[in-house]
Amino acid sequence: MRGRTEALVLRAAEYGEGHKIVTLLTREAGKIGLVARGAGKPRGRLTAACQPLVCGFYSFSRFGSSLGTLHHAEIERVFRRLREDLLLTAIAAYVMELTDRMLADGEPQPEFYDQLKAGLAAMDEGKDPLVLMHALELKLLGLGGYRPVLDACVECGRQEGPFLFAPRLGGLFCSACADRQAGMPSARSGGGFSARADWAAGGVVPLNASALRLLRLLGGVDLRRLGRVEVRPETERTLREVLRRYFEEQADLRANSWVLLENLLR
Repeated sequence: MRGRTEALVLRAAEYGEGHKIVTLLTREAGKIGLVARGAGKPRGRLTAACQPLVCGFYSFSRFGSSLGTLHHAEIERVFRRLREDLLLTAIAAYVMELTDRMLADGEPQPEFYDQLKAGLAAMDEGKDPLVLMHALELKLLGLGGYRPVLDACVECGRQEGPFLFAPRLGGLFCSACADRQAGMPSARSGGGFSARADWAAGGVVPLNASALRLLRLLGGVDLRRLGRVEVRPETERTLREVLRRYFEEQADLRANSWVLLENLLR
C-alpha cells in the first residue's frame, strides 16, 4: 500500500544508526508505524517532521502488517507552545501516550483524529490544557469501550444525586446504594468489615455537582467549537482523580508519563 495522509506524530524512537521509527496517528489509515531513514540525524530531510507534537502530510509505503517506510513529509503545524512549556509538554505527552496505548493499529478513527488535533491546537493557543486533557481522556475511553456510566447509579438506576464515583463499578454510585453497601457483610472479610470496603478498593471519589456536570459535558463536546471553560481548582482535581483511577481500574492502564505530570501538578 502506498499513500499520502495527514497525521500527528505520537512518538518517535531511535532505530539503528541515524534512523527512527515513528508512530503516526493518521486521519485515513489509523495508527501506523513507519521507518524514517535519516530522521535521527540533525540535518536529515525527515528529521523535523518526525518529532512529537508535529502535524503534517506524510507519504509512505506499507505492505501487510509490517513496518512501513516514510518517503516524504510536509509539516503543516508545529505545536511550539506545547514544546516550550514544561507543564504543557507533560500534558501533551500524557495525551499522546494514552492515544498510542488505547488505539489499535490500522483502525481509522477520523473523528477522534480531528478532536485530538483540535485539542492540541487549543492547548497551543492558551485554552485550559487540563480541561482539554480530560475531554480527550473521556473520548479515548469511549473509543475503547470503557465509557463510564454518568447518567444514573450503576447499581439501582437512580438519576438523582448526590453521587460517588466508583471506578471499579464503572461509574456513578448513589448515596442510598452506598449506605446500603456500608451495612452489608463483606465477602472478602468474612463479615468483619463492610462490603463497601470491597467495592471501594478501586477508590471511590465523592462528586459535587460541578464535577459531574463537567464529566457529562466533556465526553461529548466538540473541541473544534469549545469556548473557554472556567473550572475551580478543586473541581479539576476531582476530575483528575476520577479519570486516573478509572483508567487503572477499567482499562488496566497507568501511563508512564503520568508520574511527571502528577509531580508538576502538585
